[in-house]
Amino acid sequence: MDAQCFVADLYQAQTTPHVYVIDREGILRYRGAVDDMTFRKRIPTRFFLDEAIESLLEGRSPSLTESPAYGCAIVREV
Repeated sequence: MDAQCFVADLYQAQTTPHVYVIDREGILRYRGAVDDMTFRKRIPTRFFLDEAIESLLEGRSPSLTESPAYGCAIVREV
């Protein structure tokens, strides 16, 4: 629960979900969407989060390090 958006602001999250993969050394290795699903494309064909995690577990850096996050907007009250 992040009612005041402290964590969302810290990570500059714009949507939910907006995922972040941080390696064992604390380095951000991927941020963005879980997959390539959109409003018009309802069935995903690429799973960005899975790819990032699998790459790190294999000792490689992810080939994709960022993608546009897709989901419901995080509303911040002014």
